[in-house]
Amino acid sequence: MPAGVPHRPLAGENIDYWLLGFSASSFSFDETQAVMQPFFEVRLGATPIILLSSQAQEKIQTWLKLLEQEAEIQTPESNEVQRSLITLILAEVARAIPIEKEDASKSNLVAKALRYIQQYSLTPISLSDVAAAVKSETGFTVGTWITSSRIAKAAQLLQHTDKAIDQIAPLIGWQDTTHFIRQFRKIYGVTPAVWRKNIRS
Repeated sequence: MPAGVPHRPLAGENIDYWLLGFSASSFSFDETQAVMQPFFEVRLGATPIILLSSQAQEKIQTWLKLLEQEAEIQTPESNEVQRSLITLILAEVARAIPIEKEDASKSNLVAKALRYIQQYSLTPISLSDVAAAVKSETGFTVGTWITSSRIAKAAQLLQHTDKAIDQIAPLIGWQDTTHFIRQFRKIYGVTPAVWRKNIRS
């Protein structure tokens, strides 16, 4: 699941799952990179579920165990080792996505527009250049994509810094803290303060 996209665990019986949460920006990942393509596809409306071969599952389980070990020892090179292991996992997931004709026909303009929005959402950008294409292809307005990207960045700041809520709002492009809190609650269902408390506990 890409950052900022609300989601919940699957329900059912006899389900095994492994969770790997990471701050993409902390490891210099963004959705323009090939290994991050699954996240970009989900933003475009793809189902966030893939089937992995048993061989791929074994590899990913091994890498997850190594990641856990690396997180415990924390040596000077740990950050690079963790990034390498995450890259291997992401590459395996990206390779498991079936290539469909429908995906190949998606407008290059829309793909570029969404990448542009994600990359520059924290700076003043014009909606007029991308609004019509994004709306027609995805059903979502450019404003919705910008808000989603800003809220995702806010979630990163809430989780990984001790900045106050009224300090975070202007950092993600909103001068009005009350508006930021309302937008955050729309996506996450709780206020930023409650979300931070929950995620840290």
